[in-house]
Amino acid sequence: MTLRATRILWTIAVVICVAVIARYAWYWALVRPRATNVDRVVFIGACAGLCGLLVASRALRNAIVQTLRRSQGQCVHCGYDLRATPDRCPECGTLVERAK
Repeated sequence: MTLRATRILWTIAVVICVAVIARYAWYWALVRPRATNVDRVVFIGACAGLCGLLVASRALRNAIVQTLRRSQGQCVHCGYDLRATPDRCPECGTLVERAK
């Protein structure tokens, strides 16, 4: 799976979480008027926390992928092998930063 496909899947997951929060916030506000405010806050906070975990796990995954690609001599952006062209990626045009 490419990095772009992974980004698309994570974006879809975050959109679904936001949709679930919006749907159940509406449900708790109108259909369950007897629910206490504490119940509502706990539920919405848990859903928001889940969205935050999704975003944080995506950022962690991207950092790990970039570190692995850098250590293997690949372009950080697209994963192209940079052994023949160490200054610039011929696939995507990204400038390569070398450790000094």
